[in-house]
Amino acid sequence: MVDGKVVSALTNQNTCRCNICDKSGPEMAKNEGPFPPVSEERLEFGASPLHFGLRAFEALLHIAYKQDVKTFKVRNPEDKAIVAERTAAVKSAFERELGLKVDRRRDGGFGNTNTGNVARKAFANAEKTAAICGVPTMLVSNLDVIWRTLASSQPINPEKFGELCEKTLEQYMSCAQWYDIPPSLHRVLVHGKEIVEATPLPIGITSEEGAESNTKFARRFHENHTRKTSQEDTMSDLFHRMMDISDPIIVAMSPQPKTMPEKHLPPDMAELFLTSELDPSQDPEDDSFPVYHQGEDTSDFNVSVCNDVDMSTDTE
Repeated sequence: MVDGKVVSALTNQNTCRCNICDKSGPEMAKNEGPFPPVSEERLEFGASPLHFGLRAFEALLHIAYKQDVKTFKVRNPEDKAIVAERTAAVKSAFERELGLKVDRRRDGGFGNTNTGNVARKAFANAEKTAAICGVPTMLVSNLDVIWRTLASSQPINPEKFGELCEKTLEQYMSCAQWYDIPPSLHRVLVHGKEIVEATPLPIGITSEEGAESNTKFARRFHENHTRKTSQEDTMSDLFHRMMDISDPIIVAMSPQPKTMPEKHLPPDMAELFLTSELDPSQDPEDDSFPVYHQGEDTSDFNVSVCNDVDMSTDTE
């Protein structure tokens, strides 16, 4: 449940390198394997589903910006002018065709407009996005399927997921090999199968989205509910406030949105899971929903798809 920067810190690596195989940007760009993991432990950090989708969308944007020069690093002043003109045209096309404001500073000065919702809408309109970016529609569509599969709480079939990742990597290299593949994409497209096999729970349950969603609270608490007498006092107050809102008793008393399990999966995702159907006789409110462990034999029981998983339950 950590993002790429945290994993890089834990593995003592630069964020420009793959934290699984320790390959550099040029080595990943050449795509000349094999790419063996440095250790099995690194596979257990998961795939950071949220950031995979964002980095994939941003990679498509930068490929679109540089389609006329087809080079990863732009140094020539004339090429920079061409890229700037193309960038403005791409941003205008996204706003005109899909109503999306991409790669712009957000109001208030925090981050940019390349949010998860923007990326999801762009991927949902694969044909228009592909046409704007100048890449095959199948590449955009496959990246969308991979992202939605990773974000799902369904157990993933490692073999079929690995095949899809391999095909997607081939498509990427065939149309945009000149643009160095980002580490986030390399980690999933090259090591996706190994990550799925090494992770004890479905990848979607290990998403870093929960931690990321706390950023707005941390910013608000830092501004309004901390002492400014010293940095130590400020961080201490912030830490204690964050601990308060994460207390299980307080969380239990807070109103929770009611979510229902998925009963049907999109056709393009169904074949990537170990099971795609729920038992229709199972009551969604029943606390006895089975919990899946990666690697278990699922031939004689139905695996539930549930967004709310009680992590405190002893499932051994």
